[in-house]
Amino acid sequence: MVSECLERKLTAILAADVAGYSWLIGKDEEGTHAQLKEHLRVIVYPEINRHRGRIVKNTGDGMLAEFGSVVDAVRCALIIQRGIGERNVGAPREKRIEFRIGINVGDVISDGGDIYGDSVNVAVRLEGIAEPGGICVSGDAHRQIKGKIDFAAQYLGNRRLKNIAEPVQVFAFSSGAKSPQSRSRDWRAVAAAAAAIIVVLGSGRSAVWYQRAVRDDGPCWTIVDTDAHAACKNIFAKSADPTRRHRGIDHYAEDTADLDKILKFNPKYATDFNNRGAVLYARGDLDHAIADYDEALRLDEGYIAAYTARGLAYEAKGERDRAKADYSAALALPHANDTGKWARDKARERLAALEFRVALVIGNSVYQTGTPLLNPTNDANGVAEALRNVGFKRVQVVTDATRDAMIQALRAFKNDADMADWAVVFYAGRGVESDGIHYLVPTDAHIERHRDVQDEAVSLSRILEAVGGAKKLRLVLLDDCREDPPSEELRRVSTGSDIGRGFNYIRPKGATLVFYATKDGEIAEDGIGEHSPFTASLVKRLKEPDIEISKLVRLVTSDVLQSTSNRQQPFVYGSIPNEEEFFFKVSAPRVGVAR
Repeated sequence: MVSECLERKLTAILAADVAGYSWLIGKDEEGTHAQLKEHLRVIVYPEINRHRGRIVKNTGDGMLAEFGSVVDAVRCALIIQRGIGERNVGAPREKRIEFRIGINVGDVISDGGDIYGDSVNVAVRLEGIAEPGGICVSGDAHRQIKGKIDFAAQYLGNRRLKNIAEPVQVFAFSSGAKSPQSRSRDWRAVAAAAAAIIVVLGSGRSAVWYQRAVRDDGPCWTIVDTDAHAACKNIFAKSADPTRRHRGIDHYAEDTADLDKILKFNPKYATDFNNRGAVLYARGDLDHAIADYDEALRLDEGYIAAYTARGLAYEAKGERDRAKADYSAALALPHANDTGKWARDKARERLAALEFRVALVIGNSVYQTGTPLLNPTNDANGVAEALRNVGFKRVQVVTDATRDAMIQALRAFKNDADMADWAVVFYAGRGVESDGIHYLVPTDAHIERHRDVQDEAVSLSRILEAVGGAKKLRLVLLDDCREDPPSEELRRVSTGSDIGRGFNYIRPKGATLVFYATKDGEIAEDGIGEHSPFTASLVKRLKEPDIEISKLVRLVTSDVLQSTSNRQQPFVYGSIPNEEEFFFKVSAPRVGVAR
């Protein structure tokens, strides 16, 4: 029962934040902070005041504001986006601050100067799906501005927003002041730009054409010459012809000539250089293709498709390191359209194919003392096969290894890992912990006293040292601590205060993960099937495409909890940098040509 009458009101809510703020801060922390403050001081705060709005609160890289009128809120947002877009013209990607804005209208709780309720949450979720430089408004808000705003919104349909019970109608405004390079990077954009020639003044080859083009900020008129117009018409006609892909390469020469004319008339657009580079790439003229991609990236440093396309050209030339650098650059940038998504997917696919990935897989089942374990050898072979199937170049398998054999295998593997992008060690068998140091138990270990562990077992720090030289990802997978029953020596030692079954917490450094089959201090089950519960899930999930390693860890954890009725809970230690993504297997992108 409500004990007091809460103050409620109908208001228009504007939520805004900076797109890619973490990435910008990573590039230039102080510069980004200062630039954001300047945008707020010069554009954002004055426009909110001018449109009779109120800042409810600031949220670091964003804000929440309210207005008495939805029309005022949308007009304010449009002017803010245009003003910031104008300030971004010519700025490099890492200096470009772009806001995303969401607007909703509804009944809210007003308490202590703050506002609360589902209407606020909807505005925040709309901001989250807006494109950089764009605005998303709810259907309720759009009905209030219909016929009162001189900008048309695109209807995006009913969208399910996170933690919002019912679907929300969404309408989108694009920024009215984007730089030329931020226009749609697609062959359709070239076609649309040439679609409507309105009037001819003069005659013959010297005729001047006036072309009506539709831009984000409304219709405009551009003067073009007949050569450029004819070239655009050719590109339009060819892009609409579905049979061209079957006609050999002759048409590529025509495309190059058409794009030459367009670029001669106006060499300002990254899109046109990228498109000509794609044609040159298809013809096999890799050096000139790379030169065009270079120019596209000079004009627009955030052009994801150009990074991927140049990477493909470098890869075709055999320059793997340059190709990998371009694919990595494409993956580091956010995408705002289908072409950007295609480019990222393609970059991820090719980067996985080019990366040098190595693994050492150890499975110890038959110990010289104690009862043999059922599955570690099977587990090792299963994981090794799964890693080979997802593109690991070298996978070394060692089973029932003595201490000398484990040390020798680790030494050899370190040489591979030092040259690799990824280095993975998988171990299945017994494990103990002594004085906070973690040890894997070889098959010939004879541990009778506390001091024997260091001499008889192999420390986890030795494993981490072996993977430590890998350039990108260092991963240790431990399916051990199977003490059912342990050897007589391990049983005696494990009852002491200094040695226990399972592993305690460690802090690996860099892009390094240690993924345990179970939490420290607990026992991992060997299983009654072909594999242990942990390995069975790992092998299954490694086969599935497009699962990033953080998600893979969550899926395996869920699988193991379910299969063991919550008796065993896997655990991961370590961290992955926020800007990094690691996929064991990627599916090929749906589009198969550079664009």
